[in-house]
Order: sequence, then structure tokens, then C-alpha cells
Amino acid sequence: MKGYDFSLRTYAVYIFITSMMAYCFVYGFEITHFTLSTDEEFADNLEQTLSLGRWGHALLHYFILPEPWLPFFTIMLGITFLALSSVYICRYLNLDLTLSLIYSLLLVGLPQAAFQLQFSNQADTFGIAMFLSCFSMQFLKRKTLKCSALFILINVLAISIYQASIMTPITLYLLKEMFDYFRCDKSHKSSLLYALKMLFRLLACLIICCVIYKLVLVAMLKIFNVTASSYLGEFIGWQQGVIHGLKFGVGSIAKYTSFKFAPYGMKLFSLVIPALLVIFIIALKKKKIEIFIFAVLAIFSVFTINILLGANLPPRSLIQAPLVFAGLITFVIYGLKRKEQGLYFSIVMVFIACMFSSRLFYSDYMAREADAYVATKIVTQIGQQFVPVDDKPIAVFFIGKMTPNNAWRVEDSDTFGLSFFEWNRFRIQEYLRTINLAEYAQPPEDKINALVAYSKTMPVWPAKNSIGITEGIVIVKLGNQNTELEKN
Repeated sequence: MKGYDFSLRTYAVYIFITSMMAYCFVYGFEITHFTLSTDEEFADNLEQTLSLGRWGHALLHYFILPEPWLPFFTIMLGITFLALSSVYICRYLNLDLTLSLIYSLLLVGLPQAAFQLQFSNQADTFGIAMFLSCFSMQFLKRKTLKCSALFILINVLAISIYQASIMTPITLYLLKEMFDYFRCDKSHKSSLLYALKMLFRLLACLIICCVIYKLVLVAMLKIFNVTASSYLGEFIGWQQGVIHGLKFGVGSIAKYTSFKFAPYGMKLFSLVIPALLVIFIIALKKKKIEIFIFAVLAIFSVFTINILLGANLPPRSLIQAPLVFAGLITFVIYGLKRKEQGLYFSIVMVFIACMFSSRLFYSDYMAREADAYVATKIVTQIGQQFVPVDDKPIAVFFIGKMTPNNAWRVEDSDTFGLSFFEWNRFRIQEYLRTINLAEYAQPPEDKINALVAYSKTMPVWPAKNSIGITEGIVIVKLGNQNTELEKN
């Protein structure tokens, strides 16, 4: 196969338009029916994102992008950058037009992005981070100091937006080696030793990226006077023992490659296993086992962070999964010389992805419908029983959790379909404020223990006396859990 001359801008336009159409189709429900989801209730996410180490995201929203988000605009901006990413991935993998279209469709065909786009407060910057990681790969193959510096700079920015981006260049490199070994491209040095040297060079650059990222993070935390969050540390499973780390870290590979046990929106990822078997046969026929090795390593790259932490991270952290899913299946189509059938197959995958995505986002939509119904009843009841003094906001204390009925909620789908009443009082009050239903004051912190003790004698809402008042503070008991013991 002749190398793909990507200087033809028309090809890039075809790929971009195809990707945009596919993304708009798969995520059409969320685009046209904005749904308030978890983390979207807060009006200012600057401190939160900085504490999580995402200083690039924080700066983008502080100086350029709307904070915290805008309906339609935010998700469309993210999708636009994801579509642009497809162009640079296909360019880096050196795919012809047909294979590029197949790859781009399959990239959307695994709806992992749903778990990112659900969070509108980061949907735009997630797309930007993915674009930066993919765009940086054009500088990797040029061994000049200038290109290495550009590669490092661009990836520092990508990591500062979303830390999981650190693995994207490695995944793309492994996929490219898999294709190059099969093509026997004269410009490519088909040597495993050479490939390993390039991989070590890539790793060295990424280590430098991490160091720079960390130094800037320390400075940013000091400038904005923000304390680093222990959120990531809470996921470390190895501290609970080797067995636990293996079960949840390495075991996550088995989970996500199983159609039965994978989260709802990630079930299609299980197709990488039959694709891997076909790649093994192709590698044997070509007498180039390196093809199979790079395919296996590409799959492992998706779960590297899981393995390092010894944890089964949520699907939103596996941002390399669509790259590998599309890469392995596209390679099989290329190796078997079935481009026409592959194009039909990729279109079918987009329709299936739309089914998964629509179900997920509709479950969120129906959760908000149920939340609005419950919230209206509670606010109305508070207004009927308690009159504010001097027009000051009523101090309200929500304790416990409740789950309004949601017939559309999907099992094992991360935070999709969750109710705001399943969180704590801060999220509940922010939710009420964001939907313009009520704005209550939080009770003084020195009263919390007494309020928790008082609530123990109360029944659970909507029972009579489940909303009471003590010391001028309204108490709403949603459940028997002590949500004051929870951090989130």
C-alpha cells in the first residue's frame, strides 16, 4: 500500500465531516436535550479542578471558556475537537481515505466519550485534551530538539487538562507500529529493537512532561491558595494488599473485555478480543509476531493507570479505549482486505453506539424529571410550614439519601441516572439553586452535630414530621444515612 498523502486537504475535510456527523448522531440526545448531571450544579469549579490537578482546565475556563458550562455550546465544542483529533490520528497512522473513514466511525462507535460528555463542566476541555495529545504525535517522529520540545509542551497542556491523557501518545505509538510492521513500509525501520528505542524515547519525553506539569501545579495551587485533593489517592488499591490490587487493577482488563461484566456503555469494547485473535493469525502468516505484540500492548495501555493504582477506575478514565477499539478492528479490516464490508460494519457500530448513548443520557434526563418532582414537593412543604424572618434565606439541613423512582436507570452505568438526592446537602442545595427552585442557607458548622442527633428521632421523608425545625434551622430527613460522614 502506498503511503497516504495527507497534504490533500480534501481528505482531511472528509474525515472531519464524517466524524462530526457521527458524533452528532451518537450524542444527539444530549446535544438537543441538555441534562443537568453530576458536578454540573456548581457555578464555579475553579477550586475543585485545581485541587484535582487540572490546572489547564481551570485556566481555560478562567480566561477563555464559559464557567462552568453553557448548554449546547460546551458539548459541541468538545465534539468538534474530538472530530479534529480523528484527522490527526489518521494522519499519524498513515491510513488511506477509506480506512480513515472506517477508523473515524469506529472511534465514535465505542461510546466511551459519553462518560466524559455527561460532565458538561469538562466536556469541552476533554475534547481539547484529546486533540492536543493526537496533534502532538506529528512532532514525535522528528528527532530534532525543537520538535521534542513542542511534543513535550503540547502534552504538558493535555495532561494539565486531564491527567489520563498521559497514556494517549503511547497508545497511538503502539497502534502505528502495528500498522507499520504489516505494511513493511520502506521508510519504517522494521526492527523490534528500534521500536523499543523509540518507545523509551517517548516514555522519557512523557516523564519530562509529568515533571513540568507537577512543578506548574505546585505553583498554581500556591497562587490560587488551593489545597490539593486526595481524590486520586483514594483509588489506590495496592495499599489494601496484593490480592486486592491484582483483582481490581489487573482484573479490570478482564472486566472491560467481557461483554457481560463491562459497564453498559463499554460492552462493545469486548470486540477487541476476537479482533486480537484475528491479528494473531495475520501476524503468524506474515511471520511478524511483533504485530501481535504491539496489539496486546495497545490493549494494556488502556488499563495502565488501573494497574498502577491497583484499582478498577470508572469508564470515564479509559479515554484510550476508543483508540484501541477502532485501531484493532480497522487493522483486521485492512489485513483481511475487506474495506467495503468494513465500512458497512463501522456504520452499524455507530448505530449501536447511538443506542447505548441515548439510553444512558435518557436515564439522566428521567432522573432530573424525578428530582424536579421531589424537589418541588419538598420546597413547597417547607414554604407552607416555615416562613422566613426578615426576608433572609431559610437555613435548611438535608440529612440522608433517597432515590426517586427512575424506571430508565441502567445498572452499572457509572453516574448516569443518579439522583442529586443520593448525594449530600451541599449538592442538593446547589441543585435547587441551579434549577431556580429555591436558595437556602447552609446551617452553621458548629450546629451540625446537634442537627444530626436531632434527625435520628425523625421519620424519613415523605412521612409526616420528616421535615422539622430546631433552633431556627429546618431539617429534611431523606434517609437514615449520616451523609455528614461522606466527603463528596
